[in-house]
Amino acid sequence: ALAGLIKRGRTKDWILRCTLSVRDGLAGTPNPVVNPAVRPLKFDTASILFPVLASSSSHETTVDAVTSVLRLDTREQKLTPEFSDKYPCGARYGRWTLKDVETRAIELEVGLPLTTWETVFDEALALKAAWPPGNSYPALPASALAEQKYCDPKHASVAAMVRDWTEGKPAQAIPPVVLAKFFASKVMQGFRVNGSGRRGDLSGQFIGLELREVQETIATGQGNEHEIACVLAAAYRAAGLPARIVIGYDLSKTKGSSAPFPRGGSSGGNVRSWVEFCLMDMTTKAPTPGWVPVDAVRQK
Repeated sequence: ALAGLIKRGRTKDWILRCTLSVRDGLAGTPNPVVNPAVRPLKFDTASILFPVLASSSSHETTVDAVTSVLRLDTREQKLTPEFSDKYPCGARYGRWTLKDVETRAIELEVGLPLTTWETVFDEALALKAAWPPGNSYPALPASALAEQKYCDPKHASVAAMVRDWTEGKPAQAIPPVVLAKFFASKVMQGFRVNGSGRRGDLSGQFIGLELREVQETIATGQGNEHEIACVLAAAYRAAGLPARIVIGYDLSKTKGSSAPFPRGGSSGGNVRSWVEFCLMDMTTKAPTPGWVPVDAVRQK
């Protein structure tokens, strides 16, 4: 079995506090600071989805201890979120549902109690993993083989890249972990990190990531770290190796101190992306997936 595939090194307990704000529109005015346009948010029904991941290869969330506070303007709402893990790749989301609302601001504050650890990878054990017959995976890893926005394993450019890397030979002619290491080295050698991919609003608050389709990153040979993670995940999937992208918050430089998202749209901040690929021990009657992290950008 692959139970000891990833061992825990040093561990740390955290509470990650995230605040999501949605406010009335200030964009489109000549001077939104001096002359803001008041556009109240008004709707009959709305839902806020926020990721509350149960676990990854390097963390666990104490899901029963997750806290949340939702405010309309400054008024606190008594809402209990519904949690669902019926999403691909092991994703899990909380849903907060609002009805008959008119407000200038919605604010959701979520507290995630986490235990994180250094991952210690047992490569000798990983070599025992094999490709499943007919590449038939259980439902969870099988979902990490599918097409996905910004990570399309079926795009012609991805297929051509994989074909070039393997010199036209079947990708599954070598053990899965050997293939995973080889592809990661190809990404490290062949792609240059360019830009942070981080987007900010007018005040510099983090609002999301800038991503191009995977074929554009492949064509230019460069991209931000989130785009490069998409290239590696797409290559793994194209070869038949389940892979998922993990987006995390890096506190390694803060030594555990309070660390809000830095302001400024051009700053990379602490938001990072890496890939986890799946290995299966096919010698057991009920093989379970083992997820292995690989950070091609950090390893460059």
